[in-house]
Amino acid sequence: MNRFALPILALLCMLYAGFVAGSPEVIASPQPAPPTVEDAREVLKIEEQYFKDRTESKWEAVYERQHPKLKEIVTLEFFINRYGLVGHDTPDMLEQRARGPLYVMPPPSDVVTIPRDGLGFPTTRHYRIIANPWVRINNHHYDSIGISPDGRWARVDMKLDVTEKLPPHLFKVDMVIPHTRQRYEYWEKVDGKWVVALSVHRLSISGSKIPVIFIPENIEELDAIEWIEFDPKQLNAHEAEHE
Repeated sequence: MNRFALPILALLCMLYAGFVAGSPEVIASPQPAPPTVEDAREVLKIEEQYFKDRTESKWEAVYERQHPKLKEIVTLEFFINRYGLVGHDTPDMLEQRARGPLYVMPPPSDVVTIPRDGLGFPTTRHYRIIANPWVRINNHHYDSIGISPDGRWARVDMKLDVTEKLPPHLFKVDMVIPHTRQRYEYWEKVDGKWVVALSVHRLSISGSKIPVIFIPENIEELDAIEWIEFDPKQLNAHEAEHE
């Protein structure tokens, strides 16, 4: 064999190996960096401000945080008219509802900029974190901040200390029942901005799950995420140390 054959063959093998290793099919896509404490702090601060804006019925600020998919079909006026309790299927449901003795809310085509009561007088809408108007939130605290490994989703676990008054038109007794409700707020990062994806609360008595506002996402898929969790108390302590 020619004495130059082996070196040339070895060189060709090295070049081929380098070509294969450098091809797009072989190069692994870069993995996203795992969520950090700073990411969790950002979610917590956004959630705290969002909760405050809702309790103060700052409609423009609350609407700004809604998911783009929701804002494509729900206007600010419609959002206000529904006390902020709208989901991706709400307009269709109202359009299909026949007018009759159980008619409560107008369909989207009848929604006006200035909300009015049943008698036609202008009225002020207040955001309802809980749909039941007889429930009053006295306090709230955060249990956990979870972020998905890819940094796309976030979940805020909280508890609401509430008092629920029995409707006087249904019960003759004046009774107020204190209890705690567990609530979950889901967020999605869209174009670098955290927006509301889903809100759910569970009643502590029955443990039932009640979606409040959502986009077309499967909550079972969100629950299946292996969240990287952070303690809100430690996040606040970490922020205080660096101020």
